[in-house]
Amino acid sequence: MKKKTPNEARLEQILAPFSQMAMRAGSGTRWCQLASVDAQGQPQIRTVILRQFDHAARQMLFYTDKRSPKCSELISQPNVCCHFLTRAHKQQYRFSGQARLLTDGPLWQSHWEALKPAALREYNGLSAPGTKGETEYLDGQAKDNFALLCVGFERLDYLCLSETAEAHERVQIHWQKSGRVQLDTIVP
Repeated sequence: MKKKTPNEARLEQILAPFSQMAMRAGSGTRWCQLASVDAQGQPQIRTVILRQFDHAARQMLFYTDKRSPKCSELISQPNVCCHFLTRAHKQQYRFSGQARLLTDGPLWQSHWEALKPAALREYNGLSAPGTKGETEYLDGQAKDNFALLCVGFERLDYLCLSETAEAHERVQIHWQKSGRVQLDTIVP
């Protein structure tokens, strides 16, 4: 087995606990603040729920309704930032990267088949998310409206606050195209 470099070991120390917390059912860490830019160049932020996290592939998956305004924003401007906060551990994770929408294919299909009946209702609305007023629901619409939001991340800004300011830690991580990982400790 190949010995890990110090950077690889530190990266594992930062990401492994996040991965475990984020994928635990009922964990508040699954709630992500997704930041993007709309067609007018204005920042937009909304809460989405993390459905899958793969730090080896540097990918996160979220569910969305493809009629949502965020989807058209992400098609025209795919740069995003995903912010997670673990209150109990006083850690902040800000992942930056590119978003893309999947509306078919094997990955989409496996997540579609895993949806619970209660979740299906949200995708059966006749009105798009963000539409004023109430909506009616019609069975059979969900499959046409369900999309996977995939975020491939290239950067991570990690912050850990401790009981004493001397022990605060901030690390910026950049996955380079060459495959090299750059970790920089910076002032919190």
